[in-house]
Amino acid sequence: GIFSDLKMMATYGIKLSIAKTLDLFYINLVYIGFLIFLFYRRKKALEDGGILLKLLASVYIVSILALGFLYQMTDSYQLFFNIVIPFLHILTIWGLIYFLAEMPKNYFYTIVLFLSVTLLCGYNVYTDRNVRADWSRDKPYSETYLNSVDSAISIPGLNPMGVYFKGGQADYPAYYTTYTLGFPLGNYMKFMKSYFNTVCLTVFDIPINSNDSIYYKGTNIIYNSVKFAITSSLFYKYVEEQKTHNEFISIPQSQLDFIKQYHIQYGIISRHAQLALEINAIISKTIVDSTSGEKFVFFKY
Repeated sequence: GIFSDLKMMATYGIKLSIAKTLDLFYINLVYIGFLIFLFYRRKKALEDGGILLKLLASVYIVSILALGFLYQMTDSYQLFFNIVIPFLHILTIWGLIYFLAEMPKNYFYTIVLFLSVTLLCGYNVYTDRNVRADWSRDKPYSETYLNSVDSAISIPGLNPMGVYFKGGQADYPAYYTTYTLGFPLGNYMKFMKSYFNTVCLTVFDIPINSNDSIYYKGTNIIYNSVKFAITSSLFYKYVEEQKTHNEFISIPQSQLDFIKQYHIQYGIISRHAQLALEINAIISKTIVDSTSGEKFVFFKY
């Protein structure tokens, strides 16, 4: 019934939001410590920071509902990340200032506050340096490849809509990456030509038995989410339309039909993808990335 569905969605939202909160390790530690402090001086703290605390609680509840009710949407978690996390930072800063103003005036509390802030700042600096080092070391694409693609899509009159081909499980490390509009190949083109986009032609290869699973009364919510990602994709609807008009022959033939019908001139191929002979036959030029193994190709037909 409807109440069972609402309960299922709320359960999913709560589980995911708690998991995301725990992922933010340093925020979580400070947050828990701050809650302990609030409990110790709960009456006065709640009076002084009542509006802030109520607003944070309200936003957090809304983010849980968004995660639960909109779990099939790629960006349903954005409300959590873009609003709740900054609020947690604000709450932490307010808590430190409040603690500094209200704590007993002795050396012990001063030293504890100083050490806690120093450790927090040190952890942030350490984490930031590691993240920057990882990004610098693990660049997904080579500069040569990106420059070549930039030059390739600058050809006058080139159709801005392209296609891309992914492989199996290796190209879908998490269930949310199955959303073809949210996680396409060629996102880097938006920094070259903002109006260039790609359509996935391998939606029928998306693994539906994801390792991620959240069950409620025997229903795998993740399975339903992946299935929705597939059936809501553009190429899936194109194939279904062909079947309706008795025009469907095979997936490779539908891929070729789509390319020709919409005058597609370029495509992006994952190193895990296996192209059909029909597609290989119309490739006229290939640019290969030495880092990712990805290929940028032009079609001629």
